Amino acid sequence: MADPTDPLAGRSLLSAWLALHDQHRTGLTLVLDREDEGRPVEEHRAWAQLCRESERWASALHARGVRAGERVLVVLPTSFEFVLVFFALQRLGAVPVPTYPPAPMEAPEAALGRLGPLVQSAGTQRCISVE
Repeated sequence: MADPTDPLAGRSLLSAWLALHDQHRTGLTLVLDREDEGRPVEEHRAWAQLCRESERWASALHARGVRAGERVLVVLPTSFEFVLVFFALQRLGAVPVPTYPPAPMEAPEAALGRLGPLVQSAGTQRCISVE
């Protein structure tokens, strides 16, 4: 049972972090695969924005039936979406099981062969992936 005197009790990991830190400070920076004038392009998100966006994801996933305790396979490339889905699943009490998506040239049979053992051993009930 949560301590009623704890100001962070009942909060998600991200909202607890937000409560303790400057919400407008950059919380995450991704270096993208493209360049601008020979330099890598960076995208930034503030803690508050990460929290808001992950709450929207959590709401959408909950509406689609994701519940606490479920193990969810997350097959997304390194991206803000990956981070947001990961935090959203944690917020719901679900267990994210992350893995890299299949390579573009990988045959579907090979991808299933690689992911199958992970799905079985982790006992995932759902999968979140790109189209």
